[in-house]
This record gives sequence, structure tokens and C-alpha cells, in this order.
Amino acid sequence: MIAGVLFAAVVRDEARAGGGPENVAVVVNADSWASLAVANEYVALRRIPQCNVVYLSAVPSNLTVDVNQFRDLILRPVLDTLERRGLRDQIDCVAYSADLPYSVRVRADVGAVSEQQNQGARGGG
Repeated sequence: MIAGVLFAAVVRDEARAGGGPENVAVVVNADSWASLAVANEYVALRRIPQCNVVYLSAVPSNLTVDVNQFRDLILRPVLDTLERRGLRDQIDCVAYSADLPYSVRVRADVGAVSEQQNQGARGGG
């Protein structure tokens, strides 16, 4: 239910800005009946083209994932799929269905950036 509300909020604003169904990619956890059900309804109601739907398998079941898991198991597969389908330049909004992690721990990236900044300040970068 929460995913449906988030979908509506994100895409409603996008629609007012001139975007349409062809500008939305929908990410679905292919191993989850709930994710499939929410996505199918959303895609039908918003008339999202089927080629804009990205199905992922082996998605972490945790509500929170670390940044590397997110990149490797969700972000990179979505971007690669959109690229392969020739959709990269037309997608303005990525909507996630149910049963996908909704929080990403970015501490590893923040720590790496801080360390680079410290090295630069010391003249070691």
C-alpha cells in the first residue's frame, strides 16, 4: 500500500511537469507476489509501456541495504536493462514497487569521500 502511495505522489508531480507514461520505469521484485500485484495494477492504471518495466530477481529481503548491495543488485541491473532497451535517455522517473529495500546505508561512500577530502587538505591527493 505504501508503495502505491509513493508511486502516485512521484508520478503525479512528474505528469504535471509534462512527463508521461513513456518517461517512467517501474522496478519490480520478480520473486514477490505483492510486488508483481502492485506493479501490474500501477502499470495498467498509468498505461506504462511494458518495455519500461524492469523485473529483478534475488533482491535482498532486508528493508535496508548497504550502498554496494544497492548498486550491484538493484541500481546497476536497472540501468543496464534500460540501456539495453534503448530507454536510458527517455526515463525521467524510476518507481519502485513493493517488497524492495527502501533504505540505503551510505556510510561506506560518505567515509570514502571524507577520507579523500582529508587527503586533499593535507596535500596528499
